[in-house]
Amino acid sequence: STLSKNTIRDTKQRGIVVHGSNDVHLYENILYNTRGHGFMLEDGAETGNTFERNLGAVGHGVEIRISDDESDTNPATFWMTNPDNTWIGNVAAGSMFSGFWFEVTSRVRGPSRMMHEDMVPNALDLLLFTDNVSHSNSQGLQTYPQTGYRPVNLAVFQNHKSYRNRGSGV
Repeated sequence: STLSKNTIRDTKQRGIVVHGSNDVHLYENILYNTRGHGFMLEDGAETGNTFERNLGAVGHGVEIRISDDESDTNPATFWMTNPDNTWIGNVAAGSMFSGFWFEVTSRVRGPSRMMHEDMVPNALDLLLFTDNVSHSNSQGLQTYPQTGYRPVNLAVFQNHKSYRNRGSGV
């Protein structure tokens, strides 16, 4: 499946959500002035998806969370729950919290949990993360908190540019 060349703006709850889907190609989409996470993987079981040349600008926290398990009050332009995906040439600009956030846990969450009981997302290899940019966010690129990202093999974040973030770049 492909999702391309869409503009989504002024949302009240999230931008583009990949939920329980694998091998989706999302490219050249624009999110502007969204609430909650922008481009996101929902449960942590989603693999083989490609996020390419997407732009997310001006992200705000939600006023009311869907549930207490969600972190949308501290939104990320790109919120990733599984590193076994690809991110190429994306831009995260002006998020209230994080540009790119790998909030991976030790188990799949939500409705997908029962189908993927043996999957450990925070131990999976990073498929590809290259040529991405984070600027003017609170945090540029982060791989914490929760149980943290602890891949078995070295995770390489290639040619990432992070600047003018209010807190940390990486």
